[in-house]
Amino acid sequence: MDAAGVIDQLGPGTDDRLAVGQRGVAMVLFTGPHDGAYAEQVVAPAASAVPAPEGTDSPAASTLLMNAMTARLALDALAGRCRVGRRAR
Repeated sequence: MDAAGVIDQLGPGTDDRLAVGQRGVAMVLFTGPHDGAYAEQVVAPAASAVPAPEGTDSPAASTLLMNAMTARLALDALAGRCRVGRRAR
């Protein structure tokens, strides 16, 4: 699940891509009854978080990572069947 909001804490060793007070987007894996993105606050690994694009609100920004991953998987699936000048079937 995707989450978007304002970063209020960073763990040790987090690189300088993210900053407290910055708007961010993250993939949050659902692994148990208290996990997921349907919450007021979430904890996500820094590796799964990126800054939210300028000019996007949180609802729109929260959809970007899953949409990008879906597009990438579709392109990977088609890669073996597409050639220049030929349509995929």
